[in-house]
Amino acid sequence: MDIATDAHVRKEDTRVRKILGILENLSFFKCLHCGEPWHIFGKGGARRTADEMGLSFLGEVPLEADIRKCSDEGVPVVLSNPDSAVSKAYSDVAQKVVSRLQELYEQQFLRPEINL
Repeated sequence: MDIATDAHVRKEDTRVRKILGILENLSFFKCLHCGEPWHIFGKGGARRTADEMGLSFLGEVPLEADIRKCSDEGVPVVLSNPDSAVSKAYSDVAQKVVSRLQELYEQQFLRPEINL
């Protein structure tokens, strides 16, 4: 996570808190030759920020050429290559967002009723 993004998230926290969680985009890329992940922007910054701010960590989305290629073709990578690692990353993030929204819904609408 870069400093500008970190500062932006922290600035938002001083206002009304409407942040579902933090996602680490461009988290890493896998070397085309050896398959090892390269964390060119550092590792774990988004998770640390989420922990420090008491927010949900939504996941890591890798830097992958298929994302650009599929976007240019107008077809989401999760449809064109649903078994890929990046599709799994997007699906995991989507599931965490749905779960977090469900938690917020339950907190808002399923509170105990207090009659005085």
